[in-house]
Amino acid sequence: MFSWSHDRAEIIADGIIHAIGIALGVAGAAFLLLSAFHTARDGEIASVIIYVVGLLSMLGVSAAYNSWPVSPHKWMLRRFSGWVRGDCLDLFLFRFLRLSVALLLAFSHANLSLG
Repeated sequence: MFSWSHDRAEIIADGIIHAIGIALGVAGAAFLLLSAFHTARDGEIASVIIYVVGLLSMLGVSAAYNSWPVSPHKWMLRRFSGWVRGDCLDLFLFRFLRLSVALLLAFSHANLSLG
């Protein structure tokens, strides 16, 4: 098992920074949602809600991961932290786009040969 060499002051400072980040994230999300509900259409509101959920999830998981003591749970949070940040999403989107291009080429070829 690994150990962290952070002293108490560093851990407290890290917690304070994460708390400030979450508070500012919530305030910004509230402002963004209020603005969207007043000016945006339904599709735009849905995209803002998805963005806000992603933002607050990222901030919350990051705070939990960085404040959790070293344990197997911390490594689980590390996986979630990477997933929320988009590490896994990038890989998914790359595979999805590659499949989409392959299907587009297959349908185009089928249309040309049948057409």
